[in-house]
Amino acid sequence: MPQETLLNSAAALLAVCAGTAAAGIITRTFIFETEAKDDNPALPLFSFSIYLTDVPLDNHDYGSVGAQTWGGACILAEMIVEAPTAFGIPEIITSMPLRCLELGAGTGLVSLTVGKIIQSKLATVTPKLLGELGRLEVVATDYYPSVLANLDTNIKANFSSSTSNAICIESQALDWSQFSSPEYLSQAISLQLPFDVVYGADIIYEDQHAEWIKLCLWKLLKKPTHMQREPTFHLIIPLRQTHQAESNTIERVFCREKSEPDIRRPKHDGGELIIKHRETILCDAETGNDNERVEYLYYRIGWDI
Repeated sequence: MPQETLLNSAAALLAVCAGTAAAGIITRTFIFETEAKDDNPALPLFSFSIYLTDVPLDNHDYGSVGAQTWGGACILAEMIVEAPTAFGIPEIITSMPLRCLELGAGTGLVSLTVGKIIQSKLATVTPKLLGELGRLEVVATDYYPSVLANLDTNIKANFSSSTSNAICIESQALDWSQFSSPEYLSQAISLQLPFDVVYGADIIYEDQHAEWIKLCLWKLLKKPTHMQREPTFHLIIPLRQTHQAESNTIERVFCREKSEPDIRRPKHDGGELIIKHRETILCDAETGNDNERVEYLYYRIGWDI
């Protein structure tokens, strides 16, 4: 085998082993389209593209893993596109305000998908109703400065300053471990009001993450009323062998059975957050091998009042 061919083959093999994280800054385009459904011909159709910048991993910055677009975000974004109403986005935009939150947004794919769907729905709204609409907000949160900087870049690449004033897409720093303190909450302006729907994709990878997230949800997820859609936390996680213990904490923290009250829970809060739906999703792995699948768990978590 000629030396040049050998070197090219070795370089290609190293690239496969290293993954996309070693490929430098990558700009990716995600195209989403809805298809007409026989059982619901009146369902509005839309098509949109999302442009994302993925920043390579930095061995000196642990948080840089969040600047990569992970498979869980792709799966959740596709699920939202296929059934927006099941994920808290009303079929018809009315005067009711809508606040959407993403925890651990990373590159922002899920938040941007939600924003694009809302934007597509607003395109069919009359100018009169558009002026009467309540605030439609999508807040994408993360913790690490490098991830937030890249998240801001992606928001600006997909939503220009000329976007309708009826919808606001923004990023916000959020430290799950500190958020339950009154001092922290007073500094996070965009998080002071609760949200109608919360999303999370591939965000449980430490023992305490589920507990911290639950503490955040007690303040961030609206309580249900007879006038509103049911507030829900939509969570999807991959079943990695290396993080099985951390994944199991979801079942314990958001258990289906009533448990002893948490002493950290606000005294005025009379409800409990529990798993209301659990579903296994199998997807083809990115390696391209036909027989290799990745298993995900999708949870709907809400109030048991």
